Amino acid sequence: MSYFKKIEYEIVLKDSFWIIRNCPKCGTKTHFINTKKFRVNANGNRLDIWLIYHCVECKHTLNLAIYERKKVSSIPKEEYQCFLDNDIQLAEMYGKNMQLFRTNKADIDFDRLHYGLVKLHETIESSILGEQILITVKNPYQMKIRSEKQIAL
Repeated sequence: MSYFKKIEYEIVLKDSFWIIRNCPKCGTKTHFINTKKFRVNANGNRLDIWLIYHCVECKHTLNLAIYERKKVSSIPKEEYQCFLDNDIQLAEMYGKNMQLFRTNKADIDFDRLHYGLVKLHETIESSILGEQILITVKNPYQMKIRSEKQIAL
């Protein structure tokens, strides 16, 4: 009996993106990592919220803008409270948000990614075309990973 097997995987990041940026204190390009903390600044009824990264060498800080000059009422209360509490899960979520890095023009070090593959589901169907296997890999973080490197995992 012939079969058609379909396996679906998803890439899962184990930690936040690392940034490569010139550090003014070190005087050279270094890596910046997520501190898992936020900076919240209020100016009247407007808020600025940043995710704080720091240099691995000297701890010089870099703020990535999440919200700039937003009205307090436009940010969900639960999320705002998480910013104030320096919620680790929210900081990890923003540290894996590709759009945040694009808007802040931050260069991600794709060589330092720590990720894994999680099997979502597998289906087997009978087939008249012979035995076939289809492997699908979802890449929700839009990471630049070559397909042969994904398969090697």
